[in-house]
Amino acid sequence: MHCTCNSGKGLDWRNMAQEASPKSCCSVWPYGGYKIDFSKEKQRRVACHISVDSSRPHSLPPGLLKVGVPQPWDKSKKNLNYVREAGVRQFISTYNRVKDLKGDELMWGDEIEYGIFVLDAQNKKIRLSLRAKDVMDNLNEKEEIHSYENEGCNWVPEYGAWMIEATPRRPYSGYSSDLLRVERNMRLRRKRLLTELKENEVAPTVAVFPLLGALGDDGSVPPTKIGGPVTESEYIGDGIINPHPRFAALSANIRKRRGEKVNIRVPLFHDTNTPEYANRDGFTPGSCCGDDRLLLWRFGKGDVSREKYGNEFVIVGEKCFSSMFSFASSLILFDFALGCSNTDTEFNDDGEPVTLEKWLVNVDCVGCKGLFYRSEPGVIVPDADWPRNGDIVVGCEVPDVPGEPSSIVHTQSLCVISPTFTGWVRLRNGYYLPMESDDGEIKFLHRVSTKTHAKNQQKEALGSETPLFRGSMDKTAFDAGNIKVALEKAVLELADGADDQLSIVRPAIHMDAMAFGMGCCCLQITFQATDIDESRFLYDQLAVMAPILMALTASTPVLRGRLADTDCRWGIISGGCICEWPVVSCLCAHQFAPSTSPECVDDRRPGERGRKGGPDPDSEVAGKGYRRLYKSRYDSISTFLYQGASSDENQMNNRILNVYNDIPVPIDEDKYRELRGAGIDPLLSQHIAHIFVRDPLVIFDGAVEEVDDETQTEHFESIQSTNWQSVRWKPPPPRSGPNDPHIGWRTEFRSMEIQLTDFENAAFTTFVTLLNRVILTFDLNLYIPLSRVDANMQRAHGRDAAVRGKFFFRRHLAPLEKGDDGYGEQYASMFSSSGGSSLETGPLPTISSMEDLSATDASSGNSDANGVSEKRRVAPNASGGTEENSYEEMTLAEIMVGKGDYFPGLIPLVHAYLDYIQCDSVTLERVSQYLDFIEKRATGQLVTPATWIRNFIRSHEDYNFDSVVSDSIAYDLMVACQEIGEGKRHVPELLGDIKIKPIAASGAYTSKMDSRRANNAQIVDLLARYAERKQKVGDRRPSSSNRVLKTSSIARLDLD
Repeated sequence: MHCTCNSGKGLDWRNMAQEASPKSCCSVWPYGGYKIDFSKEKQRRVACHISVDSSRPHSLPPGLLKVGVPQPWDKSKKNLNYVREAGVRQFISTYNRVKDLKGDELMWGDEIEYGIFVLDAQNKKIRLSLRAKDVMDNLNEKEEIHSYENEGCNWVPEYGAWMIEATPRRPYSGYSSDLLRVERNMRLRRKRLLTELKENEVAPTVAVFPLLGALGDDGSVPPTKIGGPVTESEYIGDGIINPHPRFAALSANIRKRRGEKVNIRVPLFHDTNTPEYANRDGFTPGSCCGDDRLLLWRFGKGDVSREKYGNEFVIVGEKCFSSMFSFASSLILFDFALGCSNTDTEFNDDGEPVTLEKWLVNVDCVGCKGLFYRSEPGVIVPDADWPRNGDIVVGCEVPDVPGEPSSIVHTQSLCVISPTFTGWVRLRNGYYLPMESDDGEIKFLHRVSTKTHAKNQQKEALGSETPLFRGSMDKTAFDAGNIKVALEKAVLELADGADDQLSIVRPAIHMDAMAFGMGCCCLQITFQATDIDESRFLYDQLAVMAPILMALTASTPVLRGRLADTDCRWGIISGGCICEWPVVSCLCAHQFAPSTSPECVDDRRPGERGRKGGPDPDSEVAGKGYRRLYKSRYDSISTFLYQGASSDENQMNNRILNVYNDIPVPIDEDKYRELRGAGIDPLLSQHIAHIFVRDPLVIFDGAVEEVDDETQTEHFESIQSTNWQSVRWKPPPPRSGPNDPHIGWRTEFRSMEIQLTDFENAAFTTFVTLLNRVILTFDLNLYIPLSRVDANMQRAHGRDAAVRGKFFFRRHLAPLEKGDDGYGEQYASMFSSSGGSSLETGPLPTISSMEDLSATDASSGNSDANGVSEKRRVAPNASGGTEENSYEEMTLAEIMVGKGDYFPGLIPLVHAYLDYIQCDSVTLERVSQYLDFIEKRATGQLVTPATWIRNFIRSHEDYNFDSVVSDSIAYDLMVACQEIGEGKRHVPELLGDIKIKPIAASGAYTSKMDSRRANNAQIVDLLARYAERKQKVGDRRPSSSNRVLKTSSIARLDLD
């Protein structure tokens, strides 16, 4: 029951569960709004869905780009609401159609993106080659001709007119031998692309063209004039965008919806002669590299640098001294989620830090067990995992500011203040809690020390039958004395060192068009799962790995002709507010925290970004253009999806809602209620309602009400496909006929940067594939709060973060038998029996037996018919532990190869899995080389492409140490990257002792043994050439006695 006191801040108590929790169900499928060409062979059709990110309008197989006329923004606005409503109806129809699909085998594929460039060797210049469409068309024609070959490629368009994407034509299977196909197919793609390049063209696998936007009208071949009605850019021309009308419409509509051009600002690298750093406080003349501090770019985090300093500067955060890194150096951090482990800060709308505090929940009345969350003061959210007595929550106090609702900007923004407003706490997870009853007689929240951790055993006693309410608790399990002791010991301790916090203003690289972000190339992988539950579980686990793999693959240190002080592309595209909590000064909604930095695909209006000003509320756009949206469309995920499937009434199936989903998730409440009413579980309903706070960006004429909601998914996909997140979830696509291939539930991993060689790309692709098998087979649990995942995303951008950074990661990967809060109870890891030790003190951890690893023991009766263990079914919560301190900061070396005797490392776990499945020796030999390579990069023995590129530029003879990348430097850099990728140049600091077998255009396609008659002239010419060749080599031919057939060498040939 719920008893409200006058303003809705009243008491909450629970007596019994009121309804059963619906069974976990389906996910979403980003593909739609495009016409599928099902006329190709079945294997190719499957590959298109498995290995191609068919959700993206800029990355689609041939035939997938919808043919039609995009509506201009002013016209499409009238259809936005219809498309949003129809999209939800289409998802519900899809859900009902595919929710019970089970038993699919693993199929998977990768995507690699290329840029094509023109070399001017005489003048040492390099430019964009705008003929990618012709190259793609020619390559696809050849693929049709050679479709009989076992291996092939799909060539698809990308956002830029110089870009092309390639995938394997046939998906990889779940057999270990197919791991060897990955590098072979990547080499085949590179080889076939070479056949279509002109003599003066190159196509290296680099993340970005270093001079994009730095060359004026002379940036491409043919030249394109700067600006145009689509981008209105000051740096690039509309002519470099892919000519398909969808891409231009996408770019223009993002700009028109937000009401201004995109604004991307990236910290500029500080070199000894960088003019922008001359005479700036904190930077010694002639010094380099920001005094060697690790800069963590606060991309998308609210600041006022643009308003105060214009487009040429960016605020990068605070300065604090922390034990976060293992080297003695200062750290520039972004916000509390990133930073000094004991400092909890946010920013108010003046860019100044405010202190977050810890609060003990204790509703001191008979029968009261906790509080409902509020989405706004006075607005109760019953369908969420509520904080109960004894919980510790983190937030900032909202001061006593009386006010009328009419004085607030909009009811869908942060808060609506009631006339009887007394006091609230704005939580870190985006919800509000009242501090006391309206009459002030009963305290709900009690300020405690920042070092206090919850010791609430009530959590473990509570059962959960429903996402709406908690089950009743046995009174003997509730020890009120524990709470009283906690209150008596609680002491208010503000964080030390507040005076040391300082926002740092840094010169920035400014960019103003979508092409700067969508013009970046990357590496992505898509996996087909067994069923809905597995795909959702993998979605969550891979989301945790997204920043880890991004840091390891960092390759984007140059932008618009300048060296950046960051290493990765993600923030350039995002514009989202990673770790951007509602950074108001904890007063009320009309006080906004300005958003800034990268906004490549960010269509949010100022009010949605938390800024003052902007257009008036517009009833045609989602949320009237004022609903607070904390992230852009291109960002890390905002909510985990797996909910567990235990039938045990004592297990807390939905605890993830409170423990791990600890960041704001704006949703469309009407859509959420509609989804719940259709029987879709809370987490999935939240996910769909969250992505539907966005508007469709491209609507085609004749494809609005004409679309059948029962059989098509075009409107669902028009929104789903333009939510570009670090991990994407794809339900099975509609089948247009009985002969169409079956395609199951898929999860796409999207964060990795492109590498210079096929060996590197194959290594990371193989590692991610094996890691998801390890997670499933060994019942591992990677969950950490999403606030820490977001913090890791920002940390991953830092220069040399792969070696110098630390990342939040789970301490114990296996489901726990005993509770472990990280400090109190002693817990011996299941891996400690391996005898392994830390990197500093001994050899890498080894796994002594599979029994130590496997959490699924069929003989114990703890597995279901599909072999899924009880431990996995109740994931993500570890029974017996509070989970508050279940993670810690680790270096990438520790994450990859182990820490102490409690964390074995991901690479040893992969080795153990390969031994468990008895991987064949040929595959094992190559995969071991991949794993050794990744280990050396994680430990700093090998550098990332970003570090190598920065070092190449700084060591170039034409470099003036001014952070400027000239024409000649860019030319030599791109030639070097091409030669490295083709195996013509060996770079030990990148690859160690791995030598890339040279790649050439010859032999890209097999030759048919044709029997058509040759004419006489051809025969005579061939015989003459053969006779000439015979005469030249005749004297050099050894005698038969000296000729030895080296069969062993022939047997070991590595054929492409």
